[in-house]
Amino acid sequence: MAVTGLVLVLFLLVHVVGNLQMFQDPSHINTYAHLLHSLPPVCLWGFRAFILLCFVVHFGIAIKLKIENLNARGPEGYLTKSTRYAAWSARMMVISGIIVLLFVFGHIIHFTILKEAGADCLAQFKDAATITAFGDHGLFGYLGTHGPAEGGAITYKVFDVYGMVYAGFSCPWIAGAYVIAMLALLSHLSHGAHSMFQSIGWRNETLRPILRGVAVVYAVVVCGGLLAVPAAIQLDQHVDTGLFPTVHKTACCACDATPENNVPATEPEVIVTIQQ
Repeated sequence: MAVTGLVLVLFLLVHVVGNLQMFQDPSHINTYAHLLHSLPPVCLWGFRAFILLCFVVHFGIAIKLKIENLNARGPEGYLTKSTRYAAWSARMMVISGIIVLLFVFGHIIHFTILKEAGADCLAQFKDAATITAFGDHGLFGYLGTHGPAEGGAITYKVFDVYGMVYAGFSCPWIAGAYVIAMLALLSHLSHGAHSMFQSIGWRNETLRPILRGVAVVYAVVVCGGLLAVPAAIQLDQHVDTGLFPTVHKTACCACDATPENNVPATEPEVIVTIQQ
């Protein structure tokens, strides 16, 4: 459970860096997403399967340990309970873990499965952004399935991830559910990110306060970074923050949004130069 937890902790760090590209020009996150989805299928689906396996193993072992703990107590309850020390986040690990697990399933359905299934509410973002590439398409075809440009430029359409994310988080109940999930993740990380070192024998009484402090700082940074996007989008719905293109401000819920409200009036363009 500690090893799979470490993998998921590192994955979160990469994920938050990718999400924060929402505060840049739309072309940044659109290109980033397109590069990831243009990876060879064995790499893309292999990575997805690996992360899914880590989730299954992590939560599966957690449930197994919880059942073993309950069985070890026997049929009779304690006459009195006296806890030497247990942080609130430690006592809430099961509950926070369940909330995070439910959120992960909902998050994947919202931004991955529905998108790849061609759901009507996401169809407006298909081929809504433009990338212009010069030169070859790279060793692994990172810029799509088109052929070599032979010194010229190839312009083609990509999915507008920027518009999809803005429309999704402009819906108050989706943003609210995201906030609840991130608070649960904050609690889970603040304990799990340092207790995993004890599980594998890498923590002692000298390192305990240091690792606990690092874990709390890490949890705040990661969860704060993830919360920044929906919070800024919700604020942008009511105040002219200047953080997002004006054309996106009339977007509401993803399923209620209209193409003219979410597709940029002028398509963002990024020039990607590839060394031959």
